Amino acid sequence: AAFLAERSKIEVSESTHQLLARLAERYPLVVITNGNLDLVQAGLDRYFTLVCKAGAGARMKPAPDMFEQTRSALKLPAERILHVGDHPETDVLGARLHGFRAAWLNERQQPWLQLQLLPDVELTALEELAELLL
Repeated sequence: AAFLAERSKIEVSESTHQLLARLAERYPLVVITNGNLDLVQAGLDRYFTLVCKAGAGARMKPAPDMFEQTRSALKLPAERILHVGDHPETDVLGARLHGFRAAWLNERQQPWLQLQLLPDVELTALEELAELLL
């Protein structure tokens, strides 16, 4: 419990809160994570309709479990779902292998050579989602 409490002490910028609020008004937002951040404690829970975490019957990304759980909950074909993530394998490869669209959040300017499958779009900042989706 102490570890999770410390892990969840993150600082989220006001612009990120505003972006998530605007996106949540227009789209159902889902978390698909291999991590252990407590969204309530981090102040992010109000934006998301579903949280899929590895463990408790779901394997870690890039396995299909959480992607399928998301697709099923949203009742949408996989190709209508955009997965946004920063990891070339767990996020980009995972999304593409399971039919999702992939937005690679490449804030650290990682080289494309490490990608096994290309994303649909590369973002250098999360705020770029507003230009694409709002």
